[in-house]
Amino acid sequence: MIKPISPKFALSVYLRAEASAKVVQCFAETGEFEKIVMYSQKVGFTPDYVHILRMILHSNPDKSVDYAKSLVAQDPPLADVGQIVDAFEQMNMVQQCTAFLLEALKGDKDEHAELQTRLLEMNLRAAPQVADAILGNKMFTKYDRQKVAQLCEQAGLLTRALENYTDLFDIKRAIIHTHLLKPEFLVSYFSTLAVDDALECLREMLTKNIRQNLQICVQIAAKYHEHLTTAALIELFESFKSYEGLFYFLGAIVNSSEDAEVHFKYIEAACKTGQIKEVERITRVAVSLSAASRWRVAPLGGSGVAAMDCSSDAPDAASAIKGWHDAIPAAVRAAAREAACNARHVRVARRRRTTKDFDGAVFVAEAAQLGHRIALADARGSATRIFPPAAASRE
Repeated sequence: MIKPISPKFALSVYLRAEASAKVVQCFAETGEFEKIVMYSQKVGFTPDYVHILRMILHSNPDKSVDYAKSLVAQDPPLADVGQIVDAFEQMNMVQQCTAFLLEALKGDKDEHAELQTRLLEMNLRAAPQVADAILGNKMFTKYDRQKVAQLCEQAGLLTRALENYTDLFDIKRAIIHTHLLKPEFLVSYFSTLAVDDALECLREMLTKNIRQNLQICVQIAAKYHEHLTTAALIELFESFKSYEGLFYFLGAIVNSSEDAEVHFKYIEAACKTGQIKEVERITRVAVSLSAASRWRVAPLGGSGVAAMDCSSDAPDAASAIKGWHDAIPAAVRAAAREAACNARHVRVARRRRTTKDFDGAVFVAEAAQLGHRIALADARGSATRIFPPAAASRE
């Protein structure tokens, strides 16, 4: 009778009568939620705290978070955290539940693994940006990584998905979408992968969209070539016949590398992509093409390329050119021909191979002085071809 007219007067009556359940109900109805816990503990009364929370969620949602926090601030907690979360979820109050759990789950404890997963799951479904921030702050580590990673992928948070995936199949599925990932993250991410997994991911990226993914694959290859091995990366780009990728990858490391294979493959890739000026630049310093540093592709007159034996035990320059030509390894011969024999023949200078007075050194010097470029003899070594620097391209 008194309560509808004066709730406060009714409360004083309930207090004197020690009607604890009525007192707690009055505190809830009048919004004095902070007094519920204090009163109950003082008189030794144990109300249904979760039921009271549901009442508050209906009547005053803004106060629900503080009340829920007060329940778990006690040691031991006055209510089960899981039941509190259930109450919030039943009312679809994700924001309030998130605020409560961020406080309740402090400490990143093992026993909170399921609750961490529920927190991330509800936000990934309702508010992905909030989940992204939580994961970015690295507040929790005990959650179900596989489940959260799948939800991140579904929500378009590929960075967070990759951070949590551990299975190579899942990683390969997510990593191909490079347009949704920041390049700096991708490059850094590869440092966390095993060698074989990293190579598999690069192969998958090139397979799915080589045009879109080539640039980032080159950056990754250049940064981790020592870890992944240069030979494996060369084989990777060659398997896709991506000489452009090979050229840019090797271009990033060739100046600091003493590996003969790196220099040769770089020159070969430069030739195949039409980067003749780069071939001339790299060969101007007589870059070695063999493991023994014997054969080099060197410039002549600043505009041409020829294969030359630069080792200390090289044949006498005055010896027969045919012998010099035949001694050149096939791979070196092909690279030099690719670089130098790309113009119409302007003049073919034939010299008898047995002429004793033929001086190869003088011949090379004269060609260089005239600005001609000297190509290799043909397969039989029967002719040495001389091209002026301005020779037209072969049709």
